[in-house]
Amino acid sequence: RFCLYTFTVLSNEMMDAADLKLKERVKELKCLYDLSKIALVAGNDLSTILSKTLTILPQAMQYPELAEVSITVNKTSYVTKGFGKSRHHITSSIGIGKKKNGLIKIGYRPSGSLKARSPFLIEEKNLLRIVARELSLFIKRSTIEENNQKLEMQLQHSKRLAFVGELSAGIAHELNEPLGRILGFAQLIRKNGGLNEQQESDIDRIVKASLYTREIIKKLMIFSRQMPRQINPVNLNTIVSNILYFIDVRFQSRGVKIVQHLDPN
Repeated sequence: RFCLYTFTVLSNEMMDAADLKLKERVKELKCLYDLSKIALVAGNDLSTILSKTLTILPQAMQYPELAEVSITVNKTSYVTKGFGKSRHHITSSIGIGKKKNGLIKIGYRPSGSLKARSPFLIEEKNLLRIVARELSLFIKRSTIEENNQKLEMQLQHSKRLAFVGELSAGIAHELNEPLGRILGFAQLIRKNGGLNEQQESDIDRIVKASLYTREIIKKLMIFSRQMPRQINPVNLNTIVSNILYFIDVRFQSRGVKIVQHLDPN
């Protein structure tokens, strides 16, 4: 009778242990399945993947009601609410090869139901490594997609610059001819003389505006590669005076007087 009783007790204990292991394996498989679903829905949205991983990992642990999770990727942390109180941590690095992007950590909050100093099962540690590896692959895919988007934006920017260059060249050619006539007639009127002080000032403004516009057109031509780049010495006083000359009207209407003192050298 004693032997039969002992055998029965041992059989029950073995069945309970097997049942416990089976339940733990089911939870781990469900965790990996849920992780794959999250990645499928979120696509390359890494922030969403990491945030939702926090909610599914505790459910795969032996004590889900006590489990807390922290995921750090590229100096950005995602943590469950009670992680600061957790103990008995297990960790796994996130990264591919020698490059490490972050760390994933699971811990338990203190409780009387934790009977062991290290309450984590070997299978749970293996699960954490698998999850870390999957997250590493998600990060790699997200990085590749982000780089592709940057390259696409650079390509589009180059195309826009090329279009602006062609447009600038066309505008410059169209403006050069009428501008030359304006400048020529203004200089002709000045040369003929017989102008009063106000007329002389107005003609001077026309000539300066024409010369200033011609410089802008020249810059457009250089920008569109219609003219070779040239590096020449310039008189900064002339440039400053021309700029102030054209903005002076705006300030005069507001009662502001500009006084310039430029060093001859």
